[in-house]
Amino acid sequence: MADYTPSSGSIMLPYRSPWGAFPTRHFAENNGSSFKLGQLVMQSTQGSTSAHRVEEMSTLSTAIVGVAGADATGTLDTQIPIWEANPNVEFKGVAKGTLASSNVGSAYAFAYDSTKAIYYVDLATATVGSVRCLVTEIVSPSAAGDSNGYVAFKFLSEDMGEGSTRGHNLAYYK
Repeated sequence: MADYTPSSGSIMLPYRSPWGAFPTRHFAENNGSSFKLGQLVMQSTQGSTSAHRVEEMSTLSTAIVGVAGADATGTLDTQIPIWEANPNVEFKGVAKGTLASSNVGSAYAFAYDSTKAIYYVDLATATVGSVRCLVTEIVSPSAAGDSNGYVAFKFLSEDMGEGSTRGHNLAYYK
Protein backbone atom coordinates (compact mmCIF):
# COMPACT_ATOMS: atom_id res chain seq x y z
CA MET A 1 0.00 0.00 0.00
CA ALA A 2 1.45 3.29 -1.13
CA ASP A 3 0.59 6.75 0.10
CA TYR A 4 0.51 9.22 -2.78
CA THR A 5 0.61 12.94 -2.02
CA PRO A 6 -0.94 15.05 -4.80
CA SER A 7 0.90 18.20 -5.86
CA SER A 8 0.04 21.24 -7.97
CA GLY A 9 1.17 19.19 -10.98
CA SER A 10 -1.43 16.46 -10.33
CA ILE A 11 -3.81 17.77 -12.97
CA MET A 12 -6.60 16.12 -14.96
CA LEU A 13 -5.46 14.97 -18.39
CA PRO A 14 -7.00 13.17 -21.38
CA TYR A 15 -6.61 9.43 -20.97
CA ARG A 16 -8.52 7.39 -23.54
CA SER A 17 -10.77 8.10 -26.53
CA PRO A 18 -12.59 5.66 -28.83
CA TRP A 19 -11.55 7.85 -31.77
CA GLY A 20 -7.81 7.89 -31.07
CA ALA A 21 -7.47 11.68 -31.08
CA PHE A 22 -8.99 13.31 -28.04
CA PRO A 23 -11.92 15.70 -28.75
CA THR A 24 -10.64 19.24 -28.26
CA ARG A 25 -12.60 22.42 -28.96
CA HIS A 26 -11.53 26.02 -28.72
CA PHE A 27 -13.73 28.30 -26.65
CA ALA A 28 -13.59 32.03 -26.04
CA GLU A 29 -12.56 32.74 -22.49
CA ASN A 30 -14.45 35.13 -20.28
CA ASN A 31 -12.85 38.41 -19.23
CA GLY A 32 -10.61 37.96 -16.18
CA SER A 33 -10.61 34.14 -16.31
CA SER A 34 -7.83 32.60 -14.26
CA PHE A 35 -8.10 28.85 -14.83
CA LYS A 36 -4.96 26.77 -15.31
CA LEU A 37 -4.05 23.79 -17.48
CA GLY A 38 -5.88 20.70 -16.24
CA GLN A 39 -8.61 22.52 -14.30
CA LEU A 40 -12.34 22.10 -14.84
CA VAL A 41 -14.02 24.89 -16.79
CA MET A 42 -17.69 25.73 -17.08
CA GLN A 43 -19.97 27.68 -19.35
CA SER A 44 -19.90 31.37 -18.44
CA THR A 45 -22.43 32.54 -15.90
CA GLN A 46 -22.07 36.20 -16.93
CA GLY A 47 -25.45 36.33 -18.68
CA SER A 48 -26.92 35.11 -21.95
CA THR A 49 -24.52 37.20 -24.09
CA SER A 50 -21.54 35.34 -22.59
CA ALA A 51 -22.91 31.78 -22.76
CA HIS A 52 -20.44 30.92 -25.56
CA ARG A 53 -17.48 31.70 -23.26
CA VAL A 54 -15.80 29.57 -20.59
CA GLU A 55 -14.53 30.43 -17.13
CA GLU A 56 -13.04 28.65 -14.14
CA MET A 57 -15.36 26.56 -12.04
CA SER A 58 -16.70 28.67 -9.20
CA THR A 59 -19.03 25.91 -8.07
CA LEU A 60 -19.49 22.41 -9.36
CA SER A 61 -22.16 23.64 -11.70
CA THR A 62 -24.35 21.81 -14.14
CA ALA A 63 -22.57 23.48 -17.03
CA ILE A 64 -19.22 21.64 -17.11
CA VAL A 65 -17.59 22.17 -20.51
CA GLY A 66 -14.39 20.22 -19.96
CA VAL A 67 -10.80 20.44 -18.81
CA ALA A 68 -8.56 23.36 -19.77
CA GLY A 69 -5.92 22.42 -22.34
CA ALA A 70 -3.98 25.63 -21.58
CA ASP A 71 -3.81 28.40 -19.00
CA ALA A 72 -6.28 31.26 -19.36
CA THR A 73 -4.87 34.59 -20.49
CA GLY A 74 -7.49 36.67 -18.66
CA THR A 75 -8.34 38.46 -21.91
CA LEU A 76 -11.91 38.47 -23.20
CA ASP A 77 -12.57 36.19 -26.20
CA THR A 78 -9.07 34.67 -26.37
CA GLN A 79 -9.52 31.18 -27.85
CA ILE A 80 -8.43 28.47 -25.39
CA PRO A 81 -8.26 24.71 -26.14
CA ILE A 82 -10.61 22.70 -23.94
CA TRP A 83 -10.64 18.90 -23.72
CA GLU A 84 -14.35 18.17 -23.98
CA ALA A 85 -16.31 16.68 -21.10
CA ASN A 86 -17.66 14.15 -23.56
CA PRO A 87 -19.28 11.14 -21.82
CA ASN A 88 -17.59 8.80 -24.34
CA VAL A 89 -13.99 9.66 -23.40
CA GLU A 90 -11.94 9.11 -20.27
CA PHE A 91 -9.72 11.40 -18.26
CA LYS A 92 -6.98 10.59 -15.79
CA GLY A 93 -7.01 12.42 -12.48
CA VAL A 94 -6.11 12.22 -8.82
CA ALA A 95 -8.57 10.58 -6.46
CA LYS A 96 -8.43 11.40 -2.77
CA GLY A 97 -9.27 8.59 -0.40
CA THR A 98 -8.32 4.93 -0.15
CA LEU A 99 -8.47 3.26 -3.57
CA ALA A 100 -10.51 0.05 -3.74
CA SER A 101 -11.57 -2.22 -6.56
CA SER A 102 -15.16 -1.27 -5.71
CA ASN A 103 -14.40 2.31 -6.85
CA VAL A 104 -14.45 1.07 -10.44
CA GLY A 105 -17.99 1.46 -11.77
CA SER A 106 -19.00 3.86 -8.99
CA ALA A 107 -19.97 7.52 -9.33
CA TYR A 108 -18.28 10.30 -7.35
CA ALA A 109 -18.12 14.06 -7.01
CA PHE A 110 -15.25 16.39 -7.88
CA ALA A 111 -13.67 18.60 -5.25
CA TYR A 112 -11.17 21.44 -5.42
CA ASP A 113 -7.92 21.70 -3.45
CA SER A 114 -7.31 25.45 -3.27
CA THR A 115 -3.80 25.00 -1.82
CA LYS A 116 -2.64 22.99 -4.84
CA ALA A 117 -5.12 24.55 -7.32
CA ILE A 118 -6.25 21.14 -8.62
CA TYR A 119 -9.56 19.36 -8.99
CA TYR A 120 -9.75 15.74 -7.86
CA VAL A 121 -12.19 12.84 -7.69
CA ASP A 122 -13.54 12.80 -4.14
CA LEU A 123 -13.95 9.15 -3.16
CA ALA A 124 -15.71 10.22 0.04
CA THR A 125 -18.57 11.91 -1.84
CA ALA A 126 -20.99 9.73 -3.76
CA THR A 127 -24.12 11.59 -2.69
CA VAL A 128 -27.05 11.71 -5.09
CA GLY A 129 -27.19 15.19 -6.53
CA SER A 130 -23.44 15.79 -6.38
CA VAL A 131 -21.91 13.01 -8.49
CA ARG A 132 -20.27 14.16 -11.71
CA CYS A 133 -18.02 11.28 -12.84
CA LEU A 134 -17.84 7.50 -13.10
CA VAL A 135 -14.54 5.83 -12.18
CA THR A 136 -13.56 3.35 -14.91
CA GLU A 137 -10.11 2.18 -13.80
CA ILE A 138 -7.44 2.51 -11.13
CA VAL A 139 -4.47 3.76 -13.15
CA SER A 140 -1.05 2.19 -12.66
CA PRO A 141 1.19 2.66 -10.71
CA SER A 142 -1.72 3.23 -8.28
CA ALA A 143 -3.37 0.10 -6.93
CA ALA A 144 -6.23 -0.94 -4.67
CA GLY A 145 -5.32 -0.20 -1.07
CA ASP A 146 -3.25 2.88 -1.91
CA SER A 147 -4.03 6.13 -0.18
CA ASN A 148 -4.88 8.62 -2.94
CA GLY A 149 -3.59 7.94 -6.46
CA TYR A 150 -4.77 8.13 -10.04
CA VAL A 151 -8.00 6.89 -11.56
CA ALA A 152 -9.53 7.04 -15.02
CA PHE A 153 -13.03 8.50 -15.15
CA LYS A 154 -15.82 9.54 -17.50
CA PHE A 155 -17.99 12.59 -17.03
CA LEU A 156 -21.62 11.73 -16.33
CA SER A 157 -24.04 13.58 -18.58
CA GLU A 158 -26.82 13.26 -15.99
CA ASP A 159 -26.94 13.09 -12.25
CA MET A 160 -27.81 9.62 -11.05
CA GLY A 161 -30.55 10.94 -8.75
CA GLU A 162 -34.22 10.20 -8.94
CA GLY A 163 -37.08 12.59 -9.69
CA SER A 164 -36.51 16.21 -8.72
CA THR A 165 -32.84 15.65 -7.76
CA ARG A 166 -32.00 14.38 -11.23
CA GLY A 167 -30.25 16.97 -13.38
CA HIS A 168 -27.78 17.54 -16.18
CA ASN A 169 -24.07 17.86 -15.40
CA LEU A 170 -22.61 18.93 -18.72
CA ALA A 171 -23.06 22.04 -20.81
CA TYR A 172 -23.18 20.41 -24.24
CA TYR A 173 -24.17 16.78 -23.67
CA LYS A 174 -27.63 15.88 -22.43
